[in-house]
Amino acid sequence: MKKLWLSSLFLYSSLSYSYEAWDQNLTYTAGDMVTKDGIIYLSTHWNKSTPPVNNKNNWDGWITFPNNNPNWDASNTYHGGDVVAYQDKFYLAKYWSSGESPESSEAWLILIGAEDPTPITPEEPLDPESKEAILGIDSNNNGLDDVYEAKIEETYSNEKDKELAKALGISWRLITEFHFIDQELIDKDTAKNTTIISSSLYSCSQDKFYKNNSYITPSELYFTTINRSYSYRMAEAKLAKVIDMNKNYIDESICQSFEVNK
Repeated sequence: MKKLWLSSLFLYSSLSYSYEAWDQNLTYTAGDMVTKDGIIYLSTHWNKSTPPVNNKNNWDGWITFPNNNPNWDASNTYHGGDVVAYQDKFYLAKYWSSGESPESSEAWLILIGAEDPTPITPEEPLDPESKEAILGIDSNNNGLDDVYEAKIEETYSNEKDKELAKALGISWRLITEFHFIDQELIDKDTAKNTTIISSSLYSCSQDKFYKNNSYITPSELYFTTINRSYSYRMAEAKLAKVIDMNKNYIDESICQSFEVNK
């Protein structure tokens, strides 16, 4: 789907948008805007055939677009899932932040207004313990490590399996980022929502494996280095300090989106 660039839509006195109706046959990427049942939605990452739902979850690739003017304000505190407009672009908050400009802070993911990024080709091998090596290079800004994304296409023929693997990759990458930020920047709601999404999606993949032992789980494709696995576990430990890990954080309804229609 063609991305709707904000530069032609944004007015400083008010916000006006041009958008298309959601189409189950189209593929959407970060920044695409659609309408469904009279509600405007913003795509947070790659997704296909997953209908936008007016809820607070973004695991399915959609966020309900705020009705009020979402201009970024340096005096405000933002939490994971918040959307703001800044210098003719839209940004999605990945975790808690305050006073950090969306243009220069890693707490924000750019959604609309940027030109297509140029793939990054390191001139020399990355330090395997560096953040860039652990998270992987996301040259198309869809929340997925390029190498992992290629493995998904090579491994799965079923579109639902691909969608689940991509959703898991996005959630794992987001959680791993918490390893590189200060503990105090992780608020309870962000920790809870992130854990629910990741735990539920992982449960979906395990259910597929139990039903079909030949199914290759996404974790086999994603956690390919000790450094990535270690950073992810350390990030999980940070989240565990914020929320009560004795509670059940699995939403079984999430798996319905990745089941093959019979």
